[in-house]
Amino acid sequence: MMKIKKYLYLIAIALLFISVESCKKKTKDTVTIKPDMGGILNFDITYFLSGGETLTLEPKEDLIVKSGEIKYSWRVSWNEDLKSNSKTFKFKIPNKIGEYKVTLTATCDGYNPQFTTKSVLVLNDKLGKSLTETGITEDMKSFVDSRDNTKYHYITSKSGTQWMVENLAYNPNTKTSSTYRNAEVMRKIYGYYYNWKDAQNACPEGWTLPSDEDWTTLAKEISNQDFKTKENFNGVAGAFMVKALLAGKKLWQYWPQVKITNSSKMAVLPCGYAVIENDTFIFQGGKRFAAFWTSDEADSQAYYRYFNEKEANIMINKADKNSFAINIRCIKK
Repeated sequence: MMKIKKYLYLIAIALLFISVESCKKKTKDTVTIKPDMGGILNFDITYFLSGGETLTLEPKEDLIVKSGEIKYSWRVSWNEDLKSNSKTFKFKIPNKIGEYKVTLTATCDGYNPQFTTKSVLVLNDKLGKSLTETGITEDMKSFVDSRDNTKYHYITSKSGTQWMVENLAYNPNTKTSSTYRNAEVMRKIYGYYYNWKDAQNACPEGWTLPSDEDWTTLAKEISNQDFKTKENFNGVAGAFMVKALLAGKKLWQYWPQVKITNSSKMAVLPCGYAVIENDTFIFQGGKRFAAFWTSDEADSQAYYRYFNEKEANIMINKADKNSFAINIRCIKK
């Protein structure tokens, strides 16, 4: 009798287990997996923006669904009340320096939602607010470029040559010159990027593009070393570089082999360079390199001096006169 009860007990447990598993299967079978909407949610916005600007944003292209209506919504990181549930989003950038985020979300009944977020850096085009700790002070000698009323500071070397301590920011209105990443707010901060041909005529009246001999003379005077033209200036880069901050964040990164002192007062920033392809500027090397044209040429190429965040040397190189764009410093003798 006990054996029969035991068998009946085991059969009951087995039937209960089968019943539970059957219920689980039915529950799993009822779960609906939503598909993704076709396409990629995206929108265009410039990373560098001037405080107080008014922008109008839209999705770059419509997503694809078989049925239903796609609904878009926008939100920003600096104001939780500033949002929109329409496809077009018109809003004002905060008038405060800092990095912020803009998020676009797309939803449609029966589909998984999509969202994308992009960052923007809000700057003020007045140099002293966005770019700090440059070593450039108002008691330094300066002049105003009459072409666009831009003010430049300069130093006078031991040999009497005047050197700009800021990158030239003049717009020659050509297809082979540009601000950094095409952002106008960066004009007075990083200056303009010129190909070599534009650089020949970009300096203000009375000022010229320095030759490599001019760069060599300056490096000799700063370091008391016997440098030669068309050769690297070993160990002197840190005397030209400056520990400046853009929106409170350092530009040159720390490397122990490079001691940044800016003892020359040249205030070199890591503005990078650009390659020009089909009238489009492709910017590279920001926060890692600085480069300046010289007036020296070599057939279809021209010489430039450049700085690398990891190198204690000021180096020399050549690049194509037409498709390579970098900054310039002007001199007056």
